[in-house]
Amino acid sequence: IASKASSKNCEGSLKIFHAHENDLADKRNIHLGADRIEYPNLKKGFPDLEVNVILSVEAYGCECWEVFQNSRFAGEKETVVPGEPHHLSIEIGSIRKTQCANDYDYYYDESMLRSS
Repeated sequence: IASKASSKNCEGSLKIFHAHENDLADKRNIHLGADRIEYPNLKKGFPDLEVNVILSVEAYGCECWEVFQNSRFAGEKETVVPGEPHHLSIEIGSIRKTQCANDYDYYYDESMLRSS
């Protein structure tokens, strides 16, 4: 039986909301997803994250994301599930998509599937 997260009709994305520490009202976002599943050195690919403060992250669709403190998926890890903004307790070094845990049905919404 295929899980909802592995369905070919289901895609996941992640938005990173950030701002410069001197102007938190000027919120910006970075949208990750599509076919790319791993970001081993996020700050190298998105230099704004070197100087900006991460306000929150939010997953969309039906895939979860693992956020690692260091590059190359090392250090402490937090899992972000679709449903609502997530305020990280760690710095972001690297990120990758992952299959959600069994209790993922709590966050799953049929409207997140694309029409065939």
